[in-house]
Amino acid sequence: MSETSVWDLLMEEAGSEEAVCTQQNGRSTPSPCVRCPHGHRIVTNEAVPGRSYPVIRNFGACDICDARGTTHRCAGGCDYDLCQYHYDLAAEAVGAAEDLPPP
Repeated sequence: MSETSVWDLLMEEAGSEEAVCTQQNGRSTPSPCVRCPHGHRIVTNEAVPGRSYPVIRNFGACDICDARGTTHRCAGGCDYDLCQYHYDLAAEAVGAAEDLPPP
């Protein structure tokens, strides 16, 4: 099953993408999420559906600054990675909290 298919199944089960964002960041109300240029959610490496990535991917380069050691990746299957610094900037811009594992 492709990553996108897994994501689609998760969205169907949750009812909406906002609900998935809420589950991931631990908030009780929907909140905006950091997104890739294609509109998919950006999540921590270990939260990418259908994959097993380490917390820090030293072989991944941030798509904004080219720094090695990325901490976040597109959940929709795009090859889009962010370092912690640029994820934090993007999260601040959209008002999203750091992704937390679901309870």
